Amino acid sequence: MLINEKLGLPLEAFSRMCVTTKMLLSNIMGHAAELNYEKYCNSKEIKFDPVETDKPYDYVVNGKRQQVKRFETDGTNSNRITANLTKTHGDRSGEGAFYNKGDFDSLILYDLNFH
Repeated sequence: MLINEKLGLPLEAFSRMCVTTKMLLSNIMGHAAELNYEKYCNSKEIKFDPVETDKPYDYVVNGKRQQVKRFETDGTNSNRITANLTKTHGDRSGEGAFYNKGDFDSLILYDLNFH
C-alpha cells in the first residue's frame, strides 16, 4: 500500500511534505484533508483563500471562515462522527488548546476514505 495514494497525494508532494516539515503521520493526514478539500473546491470552481498558519481556521470561502478537519476513525461509528478539535499549533495540553465558539464559521469534516 502506498500511503500517498491513500491520502490522494502525488508521491513527490507527500515525500516533500514529510521531509521538509518533519511531520508525524497524523499531521500529514490533516494536511492531506486540506489538500483534498482544495481539490474539491477547484473541481467545483469554488474560490477560496488559504490563510496563514496562526489563524484558527484554514480557508475563507465566500467571506466565511472554514476549518478543515479529518474524521477520527477511532470514535466514528454508525451513530456519530468524531473529529479532534484541538488546535494543531502550540501547547495542546494547556488553556487555549481547543477551538472556541466563533473561531470559524464552518467546520468541514473530510473523510480520507481509507478502505
